[in-house]
Amino acid sequence: MPLLTSPDDVLGVDGFATHRMPLDDAPAAYEAFQRKTDGTIKVLLKP
Repeated sequence: MPLLTSPDDVLGVDGFATHRMPLDDAPAAYEAFQRKTDGTIKVLLKP
């Protein structure tokens, strides 16, 4: 898991994300992703 936990963003997920939401909003984030509302392509959930 070092690639995912590294602060260096080795996989480039921070730049690809279109939205960032708290983990509590996961159901709404998934719905936005499914419907592609507001240009949602990739949502990063923050714990």
